Amino acid sequence: MPPSPSIFPRRLRIRQASRLLQNGAITCEELASYCHALAVAGEECWQLNAFASIVALDDLLAQARDVQPSSSKLRGIPVSIKSNLAVSTQPLTAGSRMLSSTAPCG
Repeated sequence: MPPSPSIFPRRLRIRQASRLLQNGAITCEELASYCHALAVAGEECWQLNAFASIVALDDLLAQARDVQPSSSKLRGIPVSIKSNLAVSTQPLTAGSRMLSSTAPCG
């Protein structure tokens, strides 16, 4: 379940997310859940067609739970990966339906 929207500003920027994480105002899991909800809403509600695939929420939360504290300001910030970059667990489609049956690269 995504965290209360009141925790997050209307437009959350990376710098703001980093500060919220560093200050302990939110957890990596809350941020991951929030970002996942936005991605799903973009695909299902607004038909943005911005993602070739979206990682399952349970998998994303498991990754967020494994994030260790670090001095890096980007640690714990979810990212989306363009479909023309090879990721071992995802098919390399380059945004093309013709390549959608391609097996993962790893």
